[in-house]
Amino acid sequence: DTFDWRLYRAGRLLQEKHTAQSRGLQLCTLLEGRPVASVLTTHPPDWPEQLPEGSLRTALLALTEMRVLLPLVRVVSELQHFRVLNEDAKTVVRLRCERPRVARSGPDATEHSLPPRLQLVAMRGYGAEAATIAALLAADDRVEVAPHTLFEASLRAVGRVPGDYSSKLAVPLSAEMTAGQAARLIWQHLLATLEANIEGTKADLDSEFLHDLRVATRRTRSALSQIKGVLPEPLLADFKARFGWLGQITGPTRDLDVFLLELPRYRAALPAPLRADLDPLQDFLQRHQADAQNALRQTLGSAEFTRLLTDWAALLADWPASPTAPNAQRPVQVLAAERIWKMFRRILREGRAIGPDSPHEDLHELRKSCKKLRYLIEFFSALYPSQQTKPLIKTLKVLLDNLGQFQDLEVQADKLRAFAAQMQAESASVPLPTLLAMGALIGDLLARQYAAREAFASRFAA
Repeated sequence: DTFDWRLYRAGRLLQEKHTAQSRGLQLCTLLEGRPVASVLTTHPPDWPEQLPEGSLRTALLALTEMRVLLPLVRVVSELQHFRVLNEDAKTVVRLRCERPRVARSGPDATEHSLPPRLQLVAMRGYGAEAATIAALLAADDRVEVAPHTLFEASLRAVGRVPGDYSSKLAVPLSAEMTAGQAARLIWQHLLATLEANIEGTKADLDSEFLHDLRVATRRTRSALSQIKGVLPEPLLADFKARFGWLGQITGPTRDLDVFLLELPRYRAALPAPLRADLDPLQDFLQRHQADAQNALRQTLGSAEFTRLLTDWAALLADWPASPTAPNAQRPVQVLAAERIWKMFRRILREGRAIGPDSPHEDLHELRKSCKKLRYLIEFFSALYPSQQTKPLIKTLKVLLDNLGQFQDLEVQADKLRAFAAQMQAESASVPLPTLLAMGALIGDLLARQYAAREAFASRFAA
């Protein structure tokens, strides 16, 4: 599955099945185990693109998007099959006894034996006989209904729980908490998310590890600035600066990741004869992404980064850090309402002031304010009815997508200009068709940015 359980959350199970006769990859429904698509393979793929064209490849591409497939658990089973016969020697029920041994994926993983599992399958027309046998088994003290599927039981045996990671904010707050207690839980949740993505980011398994690490960092910084008065000023200033540093040092790699993710869309935006002209740009991006990734890997292994996480975890563990801070002992519901309402009114002021001739910077500032409002609502969502907050967040996301597209397209156009100059500086033999294709691409990006600007008024009105 992907690191964030995209197949599991979609009700799917991907397994590589080895038997004496064959070896293949099979996508099944999670609960029933019904095959959806399969393919013979000699090696499990890291990416759906490595599979041959077909229904399995198509299904996995749609479900996983830009995420790598990671091995979860290895199960080796000994199977025994039994037939229950009636007086006419006809098979009325099939029984399958499975004795599974499970281990984490990898050559040196320790195996754990699970209790034998018995599966009963009734033959058509013999439901009464199957019910009788099921009742006999249920009355036997040695038999009990399995509390988990084999998939879930196997994962639990190696210390995992399906769906144990999500980048979404779901902090269990209550109205009885103080603002300081709530802030601590929010920051601890974000720290756990950040730490969960460090190794995947260092290994560059896929681009979403770094993305989630950066989002957790950005949310932490937003909580530091928006949940006011729960930390003393010296601590607040220190950690705002240090998490700001983390945002800066992860930026260059993420920028290049985004360009590589967008490259198929860039190609599709050009006439077919020009698409291959972007190959030198792809080579340039991949080379510089590798350099930026190496630098990032070293920084994430540095003493400075380790001290940041250690100091922050120690502060959160030794709470309350400052019970005398002005808002630390106030009810969280009161502080949450104040902060959300204040940010909402700021957005109304900023958005209503934007007209057709407003500078781009005004829309960029509005985007920052909208992000802060979204984070505040998500931080404190447990304090409000979800049927009320979800539609608000959804509408806010639509506006944020519009503002984000407006800004991102401008940044991408500027970056492409800079890349063209850098490519020429690094090599005197950049093909002219490549530069012309990049120019055409810049024109397309700016046209899309104009369309996003035209759509702003209706998005803000919503």
